[in-house]
Amino acid sequence: MQTSRAQQRELLENASHELRTPLTVLRNDFGLLARLERAETDAEVDRRQLIKDLDGQVAALAHEVDQIVTLARGDVMEEPRGLVSLPEIVEQAVTRTRRLDPTVEILTDTQPSTAVVYPAALERAIANLARNAVQACAGGGTVTITLRTTATSHRIEVLDDGPGLDQEEIPRLFRRFARGTHGRTKPGSGLGLAIVDQVAALHGGKATAQNRPDGGACFILEWPTATHSASAVASSSRA
Repeated sequence: MQTSRAQQRELLENASHELRTPLTVLRNDFGLLARLERAETDAEVDRRQLIKDLDGQVAALAHEVDQIVTLARGDVMEEPRGLVSLPEIVEQAVTRTRRLDPTVEILTDTQPSTAVVYPAALERAIANLARNAVQACAGGGTVTITLRTTATSHRIEVLDDGPGLDQEEIPRLFRRFARGTHGRTKPGSGLGLAIVDQVAALHGGKATAQNRPDGGACFILEWPTATHSASAVASSSRA
C-alpha cells in the first residue's frame, strides 16, 4: 500500500511539473491574442497564427493529460478482454498516427493472427510506439511495423530510420517521464513508453528497445500467446 501511494505521489508531482510549462505557454498566448483583439491595427495574419498555435497546444495538452490518466488508472478500467484480429489493431493505431507527419511513410508487415487482449490498451501502446518512431524520422523517413505470431508469443516491432538510441539510456526509456537525448527537443513528456511497458505487463509480456544494425531504432512489444486464452474469456463471460 505504501509503495502504491508513493508511486501515485511521484506521478502527481512529475505530472504537475510537466503540465506547468504548456499551461504557461497557453496563458501567455491567450494574453497576446486578447491584446491583438483590443488593438486597432490590422493583425489578422498574427491572429490566425496564434489561433492555430493555440489549437495545437490544446491538443498536445489534452494528449498529455490523457497519458497521465492512463498511467494512473492502469489503462484497463472497464475494458473487457476480447478476441480480436491483431492486424486490425495495428492498422487502427497506424491510421491515427499517419496524420502526425505526412512526410514520414509508415509501412506495415503483418500476418493474420488473433489474440485475446485488452483492445483499446493494445492499440494505444502500438500508437505510442508509432508516434515515437514518426518523431524520430521527422522531416522524412520510413517507419515499419511488423507483426509475427509463433506458437509461444505475439511480437510487434516498430522500426525507424532515425538517429537511433544512446546505449546507456536504453534501460531507462520505459520509465515514467524518461526521455532520451534525441527526444528532448520533441513534443511530449516521456509518458508514452511507460504506457507501452504498462500494457505489455498487463498482457504478461514485456517491452524492449534496441538499435538497428543499419541505423535507427527498434522497439518491441511481445507477450505470450497463452497469456489469455479464448476459453478463459468464455468462462469469465459465463460467470
